[in-house]
Amino acid sequence: MKKTLFALVILGASTGAAAQTSVTIYGLVDVGFLSERGATTLNSLRSGNQSGSRLGFKGTEDLGNGMKANFILENGFNVDNGTAAQGGALFGRRATVGLTGEFGAVDLGRRNSPFYNAIDSVDPMSTGFAGNAANLMYRNGNAGDVGQRMNNAVFYTTPQYGPVSAEIAYGFGEVPGNNSASRIYGGSVAYVGGPLSVALAHHNVNNAAGNTNSKNTVITGKYKFGAVGAHLAYAHNTGAAVDSNDLLVGVSVPFDAHTILASYIQKDDQSAAENDAKQYAVAYTYALSTRTNFYVSYAKITNDNAAAFKTNGNFGDREANFGIRHKF
Repeated sequence: MKKTLFALVILGASTGAAAQTSVTIYGLVDVGFLSERGATTLNSLRSGNQSGSRLGFKGTEDLGNGMKANFILENGFNVDNGTAAQGGALFGRRATVGLTGEFGAVDLGRRNSPFYNAIDSVDPMSTGFAGNAANLMYRNGNAGDVGQRMNNAVFYTTPQYGPVSAEIAYGFGEVPGNNSASRIYGGSVAYVGGPLSVALAHHNVNNAAGNTNSKNTVITGKYKFGAVGAHLAYAHNTGAAVDSNDLLVGVSVPFDAHTILASYIQKDDQSAAENDAKQYAVAYTYALSTRTNFYVSYAKITNDNAAAFKTNGNFGDREANFGIRHKF
């Protein structure tokens, strides 16, 4: 359960309006058994098989006239050994501060890219589990990989116009004398109406010299037949040595405390090397409560020619895991 730590009420000196500030602590703990198979077998206990373990703080202050200040600081950690995730960053999952109002929302700092969010919204595995979309759809071999999060970035989200909203993001490369080097930018447009949701997203990453870039564009869709969801995504990726297409088809079937998930992803390498890959994935969750669930998942990747894509554990091309997740 999310718990409010404190709330302050301050009289506005110029407007006479009350300004309320609140800070909330929240988190998620996920750990389980993992078995990976490639050239050899690796069995281990791993954190974040379904969702990355985290501890977060978020706050908002009412500034009056419909405007609010807000922040989110989210730390990622590994339950199996107590270390920090995301390369040891203190708030590696997210660190933003911004304003919201009639104009929309502006956030400054580090957070997920619009491209990542578009795929995450339709991936039945929620970019977690053994067979998540990040295994293939964010990866183009040895070069041009798409990162989940953007650093040094400005994010702007428009107000909701009926069922339509949009987001743009710009990440500064921060290379002296070369504003193009390591620069990242992208955006998305989303439609959510009734049982149908559709999104179009783009992601552009410049290299360290600023003279080449990789581009990723995806269109996603989800349709709910009652509780059952049909998932679809198609992406095109280009770069200095990259030209590929990705297709995701999936289904989610919740009933009572159970949920069954399945997906198929195909990477079609358009280069002469034809380093294609396919991924088959299934998962099952059982809710013990609204905050705690068991899970099990399995995925298999088949690589063609020199392709060397791996499952979520990044060890082999087959993976099975089971564990427990608790949210608070």
